[in-house]
Amino acid sequence: MLCDLTALEEFSHPAKAHFRAVMDLCNENGVAKIIRIIPDPLNNFGLTLMAHIHYDSHIPVLTCKTLQEASKHLSV
Repeated sequence: MLCDLTALEEFSHPAKAHFRAVMDLCNENGVAKIIRIIPDPLNNFGLTLMAHIHYDSHIPVLTCKTLQEASKHLSV
């Protein structure tokens, strides 16, 4: 799954509930890999912690700063 979070300005408390729900849904439906585009490392911290809780340990979670970088990790 590719998740482009370049427009994320603040990782607010209400947003966390939505992210948790999406993470759980992806995990339950067998997502194989998560690729996140997050240019601001401050926004990455909370998502990384949540990923450890809401995704199975075998699911790789990659964080990239740009779409160009993320595209290198996509399988066709």
